[in-house]
Amino acid sequence: MRVTRLTTSEELEALADSWNCLTRAVPFRSWQWLATWWKHYGDGRELYVLAVHNDDGVLIGIAPLFRERQTTGGLVLNWLGSGEVCTDYVTILSAHEYEKADRIVT
Repeated sequence: MRVTRLTTSEELEALADSWNCLTRAVPFRSWQWLATWWKHYGDGRELYVLAVHNDDGVLIGIAPLFRERQTTGGLVLNWLGSGEVCTDYVTILSAHEYEKADRIVT
């Protein structure tokens, strides 16, 4: 298993089809929805998406996050789609067979 951090829109776009396979058909979890949200609301924030691939290179999980500095100076991770214009149902996305921790094979 390999976890990588995605920091650019181009990296997100490269995973669009694989990302959408993990959404369970919830539109607000789709690459199209969250990439569009990022395009319009990401200014001043840092993309911080974690992508998990299995040993065969297949995308099996995504944590769609961004990082921003708070007025107190600290850094906070938030879900893509959260904030003043928020998205419902954002969560960690995973392939069905990796959904429960007791099923993960390393």
